[in-house]
Amino acid sequence: MKTTEHVRNIKESLEEIDEAVELGLERRQRSLGFHVSVCATELVELYLHKAGLLDESRVLKHTDFSSLRRARDVLSFAFPRKEEVIEILVEIEKRRNVLCYGKRKEEDELKEYLNLFMRLKRIMEEEGVMDEI
Repeated sequence: MKTTEHVRNIKESLEEIDEAVELGLERRQRSLGFHVSVCATELVELYLHKAGLLDESRVLKHTDFSSLRRARDVLSFAFPRKEEVIEILVEIEKRRNVLCYGKRKEEDELKEYLNLFMRLKRIMEEEGVMDEI
């Protein structure tokens, strides 16, 4: 996928995440689940494309992070803070389906989920990914 498409998709998800925060996480649990997951995956994909570590024809999917083993297989190459990034992506994916399809969660759990995303976003900021977003 082209960088411009990633940037457009990431912006859309960031807007949806911001709206969920503004309206109340409990009111937008499903949106939070979907958009945190897809945005986290797109941020990492964009980072890896820009770093020349992942061919632009290769698309990462949120399901690539359904387990540590699978994530390590998909991201078998070295990059800065790899283990931390993988752990965050796997934890996001682990909680995604519960938020999207399960019972309503307490605000504290939703904040934890959002904080996972914010940790990943900070890493991507430090790696320069957010500069063009």
